[in-house]
Formats: sequence, structure tokens, C-alpha cells
Amino acid sequence: MTYNVYRINRKTGDKKIFRTCKSIVLAQKAWRQLTTKLAEEFRAQFGDILGLPAEDAVIEAA
Repeated sequence: MTYNVYRINRKTGDKKIFRTCKSIVLAQKAWRQLTTKLAEEFRAQFGDILGLPAEDAVIEAA
């Protein structure tokens, strides 16, 4: 079974594949990498304010 890790825009619902993995463990690692990247991008853009990034990370079985 393969797992896709998606970068999803919260406003439009657009999905972009970030990574395709062959095991759930690798998909979880990729999900952590993506969520960290999204948080860093958010902080770089808005500083340390409370809020949610415009995009989210999701794992789905393919």
C-alpha cells in the first residue's frame, strides 16, 4: 500500500502531492517535515502571532 502526503490550501481546498511513500512510518516522517516547513513559512511571513498557516498537511492511503 502507498501513502500520499498532501499540502492542502485551507481556503481553496487545492491539493498538491508533497511526497508518496510505501509505508505509513515514512509517510508520518514526511508529514512531520511538511508541517514543520509550513510552520516556518508562516513564522517568516507573519512573525510569532497566533494563527494557522494557510495550508495544512494530510496523509491519505492511495
